[in-house]
Amino acid sequence: MKKIALLILLFPLFCKAQNKFEYTKCIKLFYSLLYKDRITIYEFSKIYAQSVKHMDADMFIQDSLESSHFNRSLINDFNRSLIHDRIIRTSDESSSYVFEKMKKYFNELTFGYSLEAINNIIDSSEVYDEGYYGFDVIELSFSNDKKVYFFLNILDSPPIITFIWLNNGDKLEDLLLNIHPPSKALFLGIIDSNFAFEPIRKGKSKEAKIVGKFKKNELFYYVPDNTSNWWRVIKINNKKGFDGYIEKSSVVKYAYFPEKLKTEAKKIMSK
Repeated sequence: MKKIALLILLFPLFCKAQNKFEYTKCIKLFYSLLYKDRITIYEFSKIYAQSVKHMDADMFIQDSLESSHFNRSLINDFNRSLIHDRIIRTSDESSSYVFEKMKKYFNELTFGYSLEAINNIIDSSEVYDEGYYGFDVIELSFSNDKKVYFFLNILDSPPIITFIWLNNGDKLEDLLLNIHPPSKALFLGIIDSNFAFEPIRKGKSKEAKIVGKFKKNELFYYVPDNTSNWWRVIKINNKKGFDGYIEKSSVVKYAYFPEKLKTEAKKIMSK
């Protein structure tokens, strides 16, 4: 009986370790491909959800239309269909256009590190639940507090990268689609339990005007912008925009919430 009880206690830890192994394997494969000059749509789509054939075709067409050197009249509904069909038929050997565009953000994804060094960072990365159903986050921490966040769809087996958020909180997928300004990562947070409240300031300074406050255990959204010691925040029920800024050091992320608050947070995230 004692052995059974011990196995029951150890099983969640085993699953967590197994999950991290699968996640880190996925991220390592992503970076091994990123250091190549060319990969196929098929290769990239196995680990990156946004590299599906239709997305690749749509992105190529959109960039062609936006190019000042391209005759827009050549792209009509018929030609769109032909391009789609061609990419779908030759997906195994066609170069990934999504990958080609992503290479433009190579520095933002690697910060000048070698592949070997990045693999070491991946091995020591933090894996946590951010409250989104079906997703886990892998947070890669580089020097000088630079980070990249990978959202993995854990309902897929093996897991697959769905979204990537850069060091300043920008959504990489928006940048690839030429959406400016790109949307920002919004994570759930609370203030450090050592404080009864935390002032929300209009600017990134302790001298900036106080425009509100967060009470202890009050949930809010924040943008993980690691280019600054001040993070943009928004109250849960605010539909008009950001409320202001609070110091990064006073934010506690979802993974470290008390269990009662995690339950409340999941209800909010499911809406």
